Amino acid sequence: MDLKKLQKKAFLLDVEGVLCDEIDNGKAFPFAIEFVKNLKKAGKKVSVLSNISRKPSAIVFSRLRSMGFPLTENEVSTAGAATALYVKRKHPKAKCFVISEWGLRTDLEKQDIIVVNEGDADIVLVGVDRRVSYSELNHAARLVMKGAKLICVGTTMMFKGTFLGESGMYLGEAPFANAISMATKAPITYIGKPYPEIFLQTMANIGVRAKDTIMVGDSLSSDIKGANAAGIESVFITKGSKFEQKKISKEERPTFVARDLGELNDLMFG
Repeated sequence: MDLKKLQKKAFLLDVEGVLCDEIDNGKAFPFAIEFVKNLKKAGKKVSVLSNISRKPSAIVFSRLRSMGFPLTENEVSTAGAATALYVKRKHPKAKCFVISEWGLRTDLEKQDIIVVNEGDADIVLVGVDRRVSYSELNHAARLVMKGAKLICVGTTMMFKGTFLGESGMYLGEAPFANAISMATKAPITYIGKPYPEIFLQTMANIGVRAKDTIMVGDSLSSDIKGANAAGIESVFITKGSKFEQKKISKEERPTFVARDLGELNDLMFG
């Protein structure tokens, strides 16, 4: 690993799988807190970058702080927060029908986005909703058929979490958005990894360019593919699994590989 190429000005860090096991009731991985502290001591800009929309960015920040991560609220970027900024910038007067838990709605309210629960809408926003009803999905489909823009907030198929006292795997936002798209034949706009918009928004938020940034993630199809699409170099965290770089497609090929943040920390600061 070329240590000189790792000396970027900014580090984007995935949350679940890199910093901690899960955000709901999770714990920080060994060396993760130390790594973030060392980055900051070295004067690096840091932002965590997550496809989470079920929780507002403020809560994701609070959970990470409670685990011991030395982050500020401005250093937490989620799919929900990025979507709110995207709508505010590109469709400031749009009415939005939202399928989501409270997290996305909170991020939208923070940016004064117009949210409607019935009637016509210009945009349908689909996030994680573990209480979603057929009526909501059907209304969303009808709106899309009438011309509403379909936006998927994140790209998660399934995720590990805890809901109403039950822990396990849950359907993410992508299955719901894809069901609406399949039924209506309407395209989906994704705001989340691996699509570039969330990376570009995050870099703009901390004031850095792609050439000065590196992404650290544990998903080739999300973190690494997204970084490549945004022109960002990357570190793939293997978590001990077998990895053969030559067999990976160019779209998903990372710049560097490390077992975990402990190994990366030793290489950079040991």
